Amino acid sequence: MRTIRRLYRLLRFVLHILFSIYIGIRAGLSARPELWSQRWFRGLLKILHVQVHQHGEAGVDAALVAGNHQSWLDIAVLVSLKPVLFVSKAEVSRWPLIGWLSRMGDTLFIERGANGTLALNQRIGELLNDGRSVVIFPEATTTAGPGVRRFQPRLFAGAINSQTAVLPFALNYREASVPYV
Repeated sequence: MRTIRRLYRLLRFVLHILFSIYIGIRAGLSARPELWSQRWFRGLLKILHVQVHQHGEAGVDAALVAGNHQSWLDIAVLVSLKPVLFVSKAEVSRWPLIGWLSRMGDTLFIERGANGTLALNQRIGELLNDGRSVVIFPEATTTAGPGVRRFQPRLFAGAINSQTAVLPFALNYREASVPYV
């Protein structure tokens, strides 16, 4: 019985991916791909049986959203709560399928060590002024979660220059067997 459920979940996941590829190729995304992404990631979390519990509000319409990064699942969780765009390392744009989906979702890519932050901060400021929200992971890496590493301050300039709010967040994951309090 457990194997059947896993196969069913895998089938739903594959169909979800294929449907997104079809929509991306056939119709493209709207002028606001983060709205399409929000629906897509909510569907993905449902398929994966991930329950999201939010404390506090998602904040103002446009904000630089900043917090910890533990897993690829962070992206799905954050997008399911608030329509956002992401800043990611440039290597992700070259990954099979994930890179294509990231580009379709208007992800902003940064080439590490290439002094690309000035242009990126200008673009972040433009998006924030346009009423859109952008997520950064200022630790610049994924962590195991129990502590927070030093934040890399450079990417906060987009919010400072555009005088836009910074919306902090902290993600924490629990096993399904551990009760939520």
